[in-house]
Amino acid sequence: MWDTAAALRRESLVVAVLCAVTDASTILLLCPAAGHSGWGPLALGLTVLADLALATPARFSGVVAAAHAALQVAGPAMLAGLGRYQGANETGLLVAGYRAGAWLGIREAVVVLAVLLVGALVGRVGFPPSEVGGDWRLVALHTLTTVVLPWLVGRNTTARRGHQAEVEQRETSRRIEERAAVRRAVAEERTAIARDLHDVISHHVSAIGVHAGAARLALGGPPGPVGRSLSAVETASRSAMADLRRMLDLLHHGDAATRQPGLDDLDDLVRVTRAAGLPTRLTTTGVAVDLPPSVDVALHRVAQEALTNALRHGGGEGAEVTLTRTDTEVVLTIANDLPPDAAPPGRRPAPAPPTRTGRATRAGRATAELDHPDAAPAHGGRADLAQVGSAAADPACPDRADTASAHGGRGVAATPAHGGTAAPPARAHRTPDEPDDVQVHRGLPGIRQRAALFGASVTCGPDGDRWVVRVTVPLEAR
Repeated sequence: MWDTAAALRRESLVVAVLCAVTDASTILLLCPAAGHSGWGPLALGLTVLADLALATPARFSGVVAAAHAALQVAGPAMLAGLGRYQGANETGLLVAGYRAGAWLGIREAVVVLAVLLVGALVGRVGFPPSEVGGDWRLVALHTLTTVVLPWLVGRNTTARRGHQAEVEQRETSRRIEERAAVRRAVAEERTAIARDLHDVISHHVSAIGVHAGAARLALGGPPGPVGRSLSAVETASRSAMADLRRMLDLLHHGDAATRQPGLDDLDDLVRVTRAAGLPTRLTTTGVAVDLPPSVDVALHRVAQEALTNALRHGGGEGAEVTLTRTDTEVVLTIANDLPPDAAPPGRRPAPAPPTRTGRATRAGRATAELDHPDAAPAHGGRADLAQVGSAAADPACPDRADTASAHGGRGVAATPAHGGTAAPPARAHRTPDEPDDVQVHRGLPGIRQRAALFGASVTCGPDGDRWVVRVTVPLEAR
């Protein structure tokens, strides 16, 4: 491998030796007696030493230049009367001036330049007669040639070297930034693809769980091999959904700039609801728990959807959001007043006993809701989404996003998975081609679907003179 530092040292030594040979030869040619008479040998020796000092490291450039400036004064004094040569170290002075300009900082370089100028001027003017000592113009030209010009060349070399290094550094930084930008773009594209895949795959996996739950409910009777297989499909689909949620959480981890609102933002949601004209109160109890970001965002969306329905179809007297945290579960409850024309709770029809036909009907409703997301059962009640993988397998709530009368829904049913019963309530309206147990809806199924993604249970329906939506998240189901 090429050793740059060693090569520079060798080059400096060659320059120093050449300067010593040149100056010594010049002195001996112009002052033949300098080798053996008077102060001549001392002047010759000092000149050689000063020139050889040019091989020292660059940090000694100022000291070496000062030595050459002193020799500019002492050399002519020692060589006076020995010949017509006055400058003892002209070649070394050129190189010393260059080194000072090239290797020293601007302040040190200026000081050294001043010292060199003084030495050169005193050496030329203080010891006449000489070829240049009697004419100040020749003295100025000689000083400019031997001191100022080499110093300026050194400064220019340093500036050019610094500029070149800066250009190379900018180019290197640009290449690094370009590579980093490419890596970021690739990572962002991969993240976007992964998120899209998550959305698509989670929909299909959720559909698999819903259909499996619907088929299991339609079978009825004690669980046989088919029922156990369907239960295994439901369990596998829920596990796959959990894995997909964890993957999405990793993709969103640290993405603070695009953070979606969660439970910590319920205050803002309540404030916005108040500004929209519905008096709303938020009550929080318990100690905050560490929920996965996907669950945190989904609970905020549930509260947002429920408050939107309260604004559209509630009585307008007010709403209350309650967030309860315990060691075993997180419960989000949104309650609002029913409209004045809502049916009183005492007029609810009595529940009917479960039958195989009823179970098949409910399974058919689940499939219909999955295939036609704008249609849903109208009975109210509770859906344990962890049992069937989706609320669509046993619709828990009537919708009230399109019909104000849904707040007065009269049915409260337990989930078939728990052996409960269900009875359809009276309908406020339906389309001519619509079955009695199906009404158009949009809002509450969204709540059920979001809750289904993280194994929560949803209860929604009238409670006295209020409409209550309650989402319960078991902490072990996170």
